[in-house]
Amino acid sequence: MTESKLKYRLRPSVSLVPTRDEMIWEFFQSNTRRLKHIRVQDQWLIEAIKELDGTCVDELVAKYGLPDQLPKFLEYLSSVCLIEEVSIAQVVNESPYNRVLNFLADYFPSGELINAFERIRNSHVLLVGVGAVGSWIAHLLAQSGVKHLILCDPDIVKAHNLNRSLFVDSDKGKMKTKALGAKLEVIDHGIEVSCFEIMINDVDDLDQVLSRCQTCFDLVINASDYPNVDITSKTISTFCMSHNIPHIIAGGYNLHLSLIGPTIIPKETPCFYCISRRLEGGHPEDFSRVRKLYRPKRNIGNLSPLAGISASFTCFEAIRVLVKSERLRPVMVGRRGEFNFLTSKLNFSEYSRMPDCEWCGSII
Repeated sequence: MTESKLKYRLRPSVSLVPTRDEMIWEFFQSNTRRLKHIRVQDQWLIEAIKELDGTCVDELVAKYGLPDQLPKFLEYLSSVCLIEEVSIAQVVNESPYNRVLNFLADYFPSGELINAFERIRNSHVLLVGVGAVGSWIAHLLAQSGVKHLILCDPDIVKAHNLNRSLFVDSDKGKMKTKALGAKLEVIDHGIEVSCFEIMINDVDDLDQVLSRCQTCFDLVINASDYPNVDITSKTISTFCMSHNIPHIIAGGYNLHLSLIGPTIIPKETPCFYCISRRLEGGHPEDFSRVRKLYRPKRNIGNLSPLAGISASFTCFEAIRVLVKSERLRPVMVGRRGEFNFLTSKLNFSEYSRMPDCEWCGSII
């Protein structure tokens, strides 16, 4: 379709607001609460925009003139996601993921929107650990449109899992991967779930999963805390760096905190070793007298919202990674977040690459 025949409308989530300066108009994207102020020299352009409701470009030109300015102005408004092509809007409205697409449309213009969603849709995500945090991550990813999910966990559902995970009483005794997979397939019959009931002890275990899946992963998410997050994160990072796969440490909860991130993009961001060494070298003053105690049967308390916070942040990051676009970049690269239950505050720590890092120092 030629540019003059395109039909546009002001996006339903966008408001057009006058300001005190008659030459400046405010466009407000309510999905993401972003403002864009645009100086408009010819007020007939604004009158034309007010009429945009499936209107053809050449119809507006015939009514208002401005044969040069108006098409260029509409093209600009489309490029910054303030108006949309009617034909694409119809596709969005007919999709079961129309709310997801409408949200993404704040970042991707009509000509890029469907392809952006398809990149998310067709991604293969390996999730290691599907307990408290992992089960909610899988559920959120499925609701966001991810179609290929690989679940890895050797455990069965137990009674004490029910207070903080997606599982219910009837799932007790079932393999976590199988019980979760059944729930995900109800969300969308097009979802393909692969289940692996193996313990990830080393990189060879992950290579085995990769070989059996017969496809490369677009993202690996670590939500496993056995024997602890540091060990599982190191194993997963070693595997992902060798295969050039983006990966997210989903965090967890401990000491009244929800831990969030980091996200690691091989050859682009600080890696697991960079961040680990920074953490080891920077203990806060109030921990200077703390000593590790060996507690083989330590039992950490938790609340379901703490797991939910970690899972929600992880899913946001996953979408940003999977869409593979400069328009929506991951925000947790080189960052680690903590949500403090006692203070209800969210704090972030920043980390940079280590020049002598054995994994990524050579590419600085």
